[in-house]
Amino acid sequence: MRRLALGLAAVSLAVSAAVALSGPSAFASAGNTAKAPQVAAMAGTTQDPVLTETDTAGTSPITAGPNATYCRTDWHQKNGEDAVGVILAWYRMTTYWCWNFDIVTYHSTYVSGGVTTTGGVGGWSYNGTPDGIHFHCYVASGSNENCSGNQEEAQGQFQACIYGVCYSNWSPSITESENYNGYFYG
Repeated sequence: MRRLALGLAAVSLAVSAAVALSGPSAFASAGNTAKAPQVAAMAGTTQDPVLTETDTAGTSPITAGPNATYCRTDWHQKNGEDAVGVILAWYRMTTYWCWNFDIVTYHSTYVSGGVTTTGGVGGWSYNGTPDGIHFHCYVASGSNENCSGNQEEAQGQFQACIYGVCYSNWSPSITESENYNGYFYG
């Protein structure tokens, strides 16, 4: 019985601390990286806010497409990490695109996101991309053709909640650009 009372006291203390830290003034933002104070470890809790954001990227080999075009897939990923560098969640934008050295001839982009096992234990969840993917084409440097360049942007939404109390969030943003010469920026 004494153990149960101590366990309930620790959970009550953890929930009280999380509620106190969940107000708007408790979190500050620097660029696209959500910053949150490190909550002191308490018995029975696994609160783990995203403290840093790291980037990874990749590309597929170039393939020949229809009508003398060239195509490939590029992706850019942001990882949300805790204070010791453990990845809690990830957000990725993937674009398949083609070009012909005049314009970008084809373009298809999607986003995905998720949480790691450690992030899931800490209450993290991926809530999608509420605003969708924003896309526009433009006249790229060195060209006078409309849509010789493409750009897409998206922002994911993640939240960390334990026992119905939300203590942190992370909103990574990714911007990618492609142009008529086969250059990808992401």
